[in-house]
Amino acid sequence: MKMAEERKRLRVLLAHAEQAFVKQVRLLLQTEERIELVGGVTDGDSATEQFLCCRPDLTILDTDLPRADGLTVAARIRSRDRDTGILLMSVFMGAQVSAESELLRIDYMMRKPVSPEALCEQIRLWAAGVKFRQEKSENVVFERRLSKILRVIGMRGNTKGFRCTFDMLCLTRDGKVGLTKVIYPDIAKKYNSTGENVERIIRYAIHNAWLNCSTEVLARYFGREYAEMDQISNGEFCSRLFQYLNETEDEN
Repeated sequence: MKMAEERKRLRVLLAHAEQAFVKQVRLLLQTEERIELVGGVTDGDSATEQFLCCRPDLTILDTDLPRADGLTVAARIRSRDRDTGILLMSVFMGAQVSAESELLRIDYMMRKPVSPEALCEQIRLWAAGVKFRQEKSENVVFERRLSKILRVIGMRGNTKGFRCTFDMLCLTRDGKVGLTKVIYPDIAKKYNSTGENVERIIRYAIHNAWLNCSTEVLARYFGREYAEMDQISNGEFCSRLFQYLNETEDEN
């Protein structure tokens, strides 16, 4: 009977760049009867080794791990186990991270900073049988729609303009407020740039879309009034596109 109960426990592997964070999570989970923290490591190579050794039910990865980042470790795990649970913690959830996470079938993503308490609550939900794929799938649907629209109006997916515009829209959707003071600097950190340069890249990408895309196509997403302008601001672009996405949400 005792062995059967042990098998029902959720076995968790945590890989986070900060040792203090790992220790705090271990402390918070030590009285949980349904959860066993089978490993707590602070670098990607150790995370890979621990996964192969322990075969946990849920692996939690920090994208900022030294030696091998969280996405690299996730790829290693998926090459060996396509169904095990993976939760990813990341400062950014822009175009590149979202695309890679979808390909790797990441079950859930949490935007850093994440407190040990918030992470433990997600682990408890998982142990209780609550899966996160549906919640994440809503983000995936949004990002697919967004990516498709940006491509339709002429932004190429491999350009800085596309990536920065995509990130600007995703950060806005996540509740970030203030393009100049918050969103541009956040994107700049990701690409080792400056907020002014990010603003310029996005403005140039939008300008090219207005220059090269047909008025009819632009009107579909941004309204006739804006489509017939020579160009629109980054803020107007964001606002009008979100209005379209919200109005057509039930159609997708």
